[in-house]
Amino acid sequence: MFNGTIVDLFRPPPDNGDGGSMGSNGTSPDGGGGSPSRFTEIVLTEDDDETIGTAGADSIVGSADRDSIDARDGRDIIFGNEGNDTVLGGLGDDSLFGNQEQDSLLGNNGEDTLWGGRDNDFLDGGDGEDTLFGNRGNDCLFGNLEDDCLYGGKGNDCLDGGEGNDTLVGDRGSDTLTGGTGEDTFVLAENTGGLSASEADIITDYNPDEDDRIGLIDGLSRNDLQFETTVVGGENGENGVVIRLDNDEEDFLAIVIGVEEDDLDFTII
Repeated sequence: MFNGTIVDLFRPPPDNGDGGSMGSNGTSPDGGGGSPSRFTEIVLTEDDDETIGTAGADSIVGSADRDSIDARDGRDIIFGNEGNDTVLGGLGDDSLFGNQEQDSLLGNNGEDTLWGGRDNDFLDGGDGEDTLFGNRGNDCLFGNLEDDCLYGGKGNDCLDGGEGNDTLVGDRGSDTLTGGTGEDTFVLAENTGGLSASEADIITDYNPDEDDRIGLIDGLSRNDLQFETTVVGGENGENGVVIRLDNDEEDFLAIVIGVEEDDLDFTII
């Protein structure tokens, strides 16, 4: 739950081109039932290249230039704004917004929410159960430790859950999904992939021994799918399974490397 609103992982976030917006009103997000606490508001100018937050909860808004922001302790809200920004959440449950241009968002400790924005961004959740949204652009998302939720958005994204039981949603574009260790769920919808195999999502490490699953949303079921065996990587490559929609276009949804159809376990979400 974020600021009193449940984030639905399986629906695209607001696509306004800048990764969402959120006004600053001098209070921190509601910590769970009590009155919101005060926080320190910091607005950077174009001369501010490096900024360090306080030990408490901060609201930091970046400048139009490239910024380096270390939020430190507390439950912080950071807006990178324009420029190629580097934002470190520090301790606490932080919300990091990259907004425009190519940003690096590092959640560090705590249960963090990271929004990449409109360009090619790098998001790393760090420790804790994190939620990462790539939004537009060709983004790289790393859940790192614990049970994370990764949502690629538009563009050809790279999602890596790391350790823990992670949920990976590629969404639009040709995405590469790596669950890492743990019981991971790779989510497919009708708008996943495209009309050719080159537009399909690539699932690199589906492991039935770790109880990995293919999650289906938007009313999709296994009966809506068809399966083909393929070889990925040329003549000496690995076997894989192509998952396609059983419709007139026969859209390519995903290619699962290193498995056979009987290895796949599906769940309706």
